[in-house]
Amino acid sequence: MDVKSIAHLSDNLQSLGVPPRMFGAVIEYCAGAVEGGVTVDAISDELGVSRELTRTVLKRLVLVDALALSEEDGVYKINYNVFDTVIERIHWFSSMENQDAIDSILTESPAEIEVVTSSPSGIEGIPHSSITGRMIEMIAGASERVVVVNPFFTDGGLDLLLDAFVAATARGVSLRMITRDIEKGDQSNADDIGRLASRIRDGGQLEKFSVFEIDTTAFQDASLHAKAMVVDSHRSYVGSANLTNQSLQNAVEMGLYLEGVPVEQINSYLEQCCNSDLFCSVDIESVL
Repeated sequence: MDVKSIAHLSDNLQSLGVPPRMFGAVIEYCAGAVEGGVTVDAISDELGVSRELTRTVLKRLVLVDALALSEEDGVYKINYNVFDTVIERIHWFSSMENQDAIDSILTESPAEIEVVTSSPSGIEGIPHSSITGRMIEMIAGASERVVVVNPFFTDGGLDLLLDAFVAATARGVSLRMITRDIEKGDQSNADDIGRLASRIRDGGQLEKFSVFEIDTTAFQDASLHAKAMVVDSHRSYVGSANLTNQSLQNAVEMGLYLEGVPVEQINSYLEQCCNSDLFCSVDIESVL
């Protein structure tokens, strides 16, 4: 978890007027009443504070892996492996003698490039981090379009992001997948794209979903190896992780989160790819 995220959490809780340890205790108390999950309304009502600020704090706790959010029902689950550690770090930052450090961190110019990593939990000497959390945050913040470049899917990997994708299309956000071996080749890819398409269709938003793949009939030696996500043409993740359970939960992966001009270049390149003869559009009905 990065220092700026903790500083932002400390600042948000100060705005709420709630000490970090009290906020953590209320989350655990409410979780006990809802089979381990909490909602924005439950926390806000218990503390008598702003729902919007409460939602902001809970989403930031997702980014540092202290909570996990189900986009479908809006329930946050506690990750007890890191939750208490995060709360204690926020408590330290919130101490009066550390206020200057918080102010200094929060007034820094926002970084346009951030290293994003993922590693198995419980490994001594390696801080557990999550590319998945960053991806979910990006998808949840999308207002117009999400483009995903991913060669390989597995059920477990897609399931980590499935609710976020479906919720985005329900908001009217268009979703484009650029992948490989759908119409012939990799049955796992076809099955997972079909599963995603089915969920989006159930929400009445199938027209928001499109899929492109390498045309291996015309270009037999061509393949797709890139992994990336672009949101609203100005935010991007580029890295090593496939949307597979192995990559997102059990492997050491690394990538970059980008904003600004580089993202415009990435987005432009992907548009050129999809408009070229190298890629072809997949008939969504064929995978349903």
